[in-house]
Amino acid sequence: MLSLVILSVVLLFVVTFALQNPQAVTVRFLIWQLDSSLAIVILAATAAGVLVAELFHVTKRLLRWKRGSP
Repeated sequence: MLSLVILSVVLLFVVTFALQNPQAVTVRFLIWQLDSSLAIVILAATAAGVLVAELFHVTKRLLRWKRGSP
């Protein structure tokens, strides 16, 4: 329950920060270039981080399940 409260507070801070920074930015990676709102970039980066963390968590749980550990 505590982790849900902490996650909600962090999410609230990220959304507030993103919405207060609506200016346009250019994101460059190798030959790829994207012009977008900073708010969208912040939210996308946060979502990507959550996705990667969840993939690691699921992988760890699957490996434990395969070994027969609880």
